[in-house]
Amino acid sequence: GNIENGTCYTRQRMKRTDNTHAATNDESNIVLEGTKQGDGVGTFGGSEDHAAILLGKKRKLRLLSFCPTRPASFEINQLNELVVCNSEDFSGESRRSTAANQGSELELPSNLVFVIAYSGARAEKAGEGTVASIGFNYASILATEAVKAYNACRNDSVSANEEKEPHTLADAIRYERKEQGIERILSCGDQVKKVISDKILAGSVAVQDADHDDIAVNDFGSLLVKRFEQFYEESELLVPTAAYCLADSDRLAMLGAIVDNSHRNAVNILKNQIKETAWLPLWARGIEHQLKTEPILYVDDSENCEQTPKNLPRITALASSAFGAGFGGSCWALVYKNEAEKFMMQW
Repeated sequence: GNIENGTCYTRQRMKRTDNTHAATNDESNIVLEGTKQGDGVGTFGGSEDHAAILLGKKRKLRLLSFCPTRPASFEINQLNELVVCNSEDFSGESRRSTAANQGSELELPSNLVFVIAYSGARAEKAGEGTVASIGFNYASILATEAVKAYNACRNDSVSANEEKEPHTLADAIRYERKEQGIERILSCGDQVKKVISDKILAGSVAVQDADHDDIAVNDFGSLLVKRFEQFYEESELLVPTAAYCLADSDRLAMLGAIVDNSHRNAVNILKNQIKETAWLPLWARGIEHQLKTEPILYVDDSENCEQTPKNLPRITALASSAFGAGFGGSCWALVYKNEAEKFMMQW
């Protein structure tokens, strides 16, 4: 999952007036503090676990946007290149009839099941100073700093009466998509990733502070750009296209490579995986030789190396990845139901 910039999630208290019995807003209770460390928990709040708990349905997969939490849907255009647009990008603009729509909810095919493997390593994120809390917070901080850098560059060129500045990386993407215009994006290609990356790099000097003074300026800018690009690829490309492939059995064969990219970015860019959670999904896919361990690196040599031969008794998963905040925990694998028991024992 992604660590999006935190925000405060609230639930309004409701009270009834004495005369009309109409519900009125009293005050808001903070359910999740997303921008600073809360008492007793040493990690900056995310939103995905809470959304899964509250909105999950049996054998359903949900696509969501965050800050605030809401359903997400996408349009997928296969032109000269794959262009994926969030439906929120189409404010007032017409959609192309050739685009494929991926709605916010899809049903897991009845012949598939998820198998979960626990790595054996607990990710202790409660309390300050644990390895997991430090690593988790570092990824969250980089996302926050990337937004600050983007705004530092953007604010040099925007007018005083322009709409409020973006608070999250997702906000920045929506803003730049609006600036480019969907028709231009579909006709000329999506330049949003490059535009935002360039602005983050340009603005990184202005936001680097004492907390990061041990990092060279150029390296700091590159770190922020990599953090943004991982977020962009995961949220804007990999998640929507994975759902699109899962929704149709004719496209299911493409799912594995998409999820492999997601897991590779978690290992190599987010660096939130330990050896066990980096290795388990690769073994499930029959490509464990692609993992190097000193340091942990997931090398993509899929063009030169094939998966485990299908004539061997070992079963390989359609797709597999680590999930959650990382630094321990579990991994999932998607397999055919009639092979699940055997796969589980092998895994």
